[in-house]
Amino acid sequence: MMMQLNSGETVRDQLDNRPGARAVLMKDVAEEWEHSYPKFRLIADFATYLVGVAEHRCGGFLVEMGYFTAVEKYFQKTYVCKLSYPNDNIRDTDHEYPYSWMQIGIFDLLAEEQRLFVWKNEDGLELCITKIP
Repeated sequence: MMMQLNSGETVRDQLDNRPGARAVLMKDVAEEWEHSYPKFRLIADFATYLVGVAEHRCGGFLVEMGYFTAVEKYFQKTYVCKLSYPNDNIRDTDHEYPYSWMQIGIFDLLAEEQRLFVWKNEDGLELCITKIP
């Protein structure tokens, strides 16, 4: 079962409420841009932190995960809040698992840096957000 929340909006709204902070979603910036790479680079170059919310292997910010992993200056300022499922760390290409082997590898890298936070419900997501600087 995959949870359906407006998690991106939840994270944006909570981070945006911090004094002196301005949080945006990719879809908030130049919505008419068809290509996400230049939009991501523009946001990432000016952002203090990059925050991703991983809910499953389909959609979301998969492309951006590749970008921030490949570019060290982006990786160093990235935090991810990952929705937890039973067996979500199994490295298998079977579609019954919620995350791909590539995502799990990126999650491992972020966990080593203590920048991966795991949540199981909306309250858990809100707690994850409090751990982001």
